[in-house]
Order: sequence, then C-alpha cells, then structure tokens
Amino acid sequence: MKKFILLLLAISIFLAYCNMGPNHYSKGKQNLSVGKYLEASKEFDLVPLNSKNKDSAIILKNYCVRLYQAALKRKESIETGKEYLYKFKNFNSIVPEYRYSLNNLTEEVAFFGKVSEFISKYSTSRDLGLQKLAEQLKKLLIYRQKVEFPIIRKKSITLMNEVLWKHDIKAYVKSIDRKTNDNAILIFVSSIFIADQNIIGFEVPLESRFKKFRFSKVEYKLSKYDSNLATFHLNSPSDTNINPSSYD
Repeated sequence: MKKFILLLLAISIFLAYCNMGPNHYSKGKQNLSVGKYLEASKEFDLVPLNSKNKDSAIILKNYCVRLYQAALKRKESIETGKEYLYKFKNFNSIVPEYRYSLNNLTEEVAFFGKVSEFISKYSTSRDLGLQKLAEQLKKLLIYRQKVEFPIIRKKSITLMNEVLWKHDIKAYVKSIDRKTNDNAILIFVSSIFIADQNIIGFEVPLESRFKKFRFSKVEYKLSKYDSNLATFHLNSPSDTNINPSSYD
C-alpha cells in the first residue's frame, strides 16, 4: 500500500513537472502579444521536450526571432534616417569637411547617394514612420543638391588649378543655364592638348569624377578663346536628380 502511495506521489510530481511547460508557453505567448519578442523566444525555448506544446513553441520561437531581427533592422533604419536629417539640418556647419580636396568633394556626393538609396528603399514602405522619414529626406536632398552641385563644381576647379598650373594647364567652368548653374561645361586649356594622346591620357582617368560632379561635358582647347580640340559628352544627370543610379 505504501509503495502504491509512493508511486502515485512520484507520478504526481512528474505530471507537475510536465505541466511547467504550458507556463513557459503561456508566458511566451503573453510576451509575444505585447511585442517583447526576445523575452518570448526565451520562454518558448524553456518549454520542456515532453510538453504537448513543444512543437508549437519551436515554431513560435523561430517566429519571434524573425520579428526581433526585423524590429532591430527597423530601429537601425530609423536611426540612420534621423542621422541624415540631422546632417541636412546642420549642413552649413558640416560642409567645410567636404571642401579640402577632390576626394572630400567626392565624399559629399557619396553622402547624397546614400540618402538617395534610403529614400528609394522606404518612400513606398508600409512602415509609415520610415515612409515619413523618406519624404522629409527627399525634399531636403533635392534642395541641397541644387545648392551644392554648383558649389562642388566651382570648388573642384579651384582645387584642380592648384595642381594643374604646374603642368601649364588651366581649368574653367562655363554654365549652360546661368540661373541654375545646372550641368556646367568643364574646360581645360593648355598647349599640350595639341597632341590627341595627351587629351586621352588626361580625360580617361578623370572622367568618372567629372561625371560625379555632374559636369555635362568636357572641352579641351589650346587657349580659352580657341575652338575645341575635343569634346567629351558625359550624359550627366541634372543637379536635382536623386535616382540612386545617378551617383554611379
């Protein structure tokens, strides 16, 4: 009789242990319902192997992990968008960083490209928070590019001339539209361009950078008022074009 009672007690203890599973399972579902995905996944992981809810717990745990990763990614995207907003709103204090060299000017254009990618990715997002950020950045990017690209081109001429004079070459810029300075023409003047190979040797390594600064074409002359020896059409986008491919 005592053995039978002890057996029943052991069975009761075992069943009580088994019933711990649903407690973790219930806590997991509760955490999941309020968006605590990491806590929920931990609870589902604690459901015992012999629990009737174990299979469901495994499925829900994996689901929580995916939701947690998505939430982290969204948080990172929000922070990135806010960082871009901060830079635009404080651009006048940041912009001197981009004025020391041609590489710095290229970094400024690269920054515009990153913002463009963010806008392209989230402008039609179902996440209203990210969509709103993208809309704000779109207006700021178009405005800033309209202001900055003419400055970038002018500054690039100054920086190039600091080096080119040593090689008896002078650079100029001529605007197509003097109101907007949009897609200006870059002109190089030197007697060395009498030789075609010198023109090609100068143009080819630098053409991609000229296009990044959105010069519309490059002309080579013997003197500022001579006719062109050669003209290279760059097919650059307009200053207000914010398509991600326009920064390549």
